[in-house]
Amino acid sequence: MMCAPSVPIVDFASFVLQWYCRFMFLQGGAGDDTLTSTLGSYFLKFIFVLIFTTVTIAIVSTEPVVKANTRVMDALDWTEGAAVIVFTLEYLARLYASPEDPSVRERQTRCSGTALCGLAFGGATGARTLFVFSFFSFVDLLAIVPW
Repeated sequence: MMCAPSVPIVDFASFVLQWYCRFMFLQGGAGDDTLTSTLGSYFLKFIFVLIFTTVTIAIVSTEPVVKANTRVMDALDWTEGAAVIVFTLEYLARLYASPEDPSVRERQTRCSGTALCGLAFGGATGARTLFVFSFFSFVDLLAIVPW
């Protein structure tokens, strides 16, 4: 299945796939697998701001003056918790839609030439497996899991 607006939304999984496709791919024209969507670029900027915010919170929360103020610490904890929820939802959406990600498809195509690799990483489940074992997926998991 390609990322296309014509794919019917029949369940939650197809809704997530459409959300990912519309935000991240194919907004520049049919067959264009680049991040050209205006909404997608705003979403990525939002994620970068959220990453910067959580790093800033981690630094600020180590200060003794901030630690002593329970109201500030509560606000920082709530903000960090909300960011982790957003990061988790975004990771799960990318995991589900990974079979449509051009970089995962390209890795899957390169891998399909060998028998063992074709069995292990074929189809949607294989694409998701390739995504989970990618470097940036590990980085994302390291950011989410400890919280």
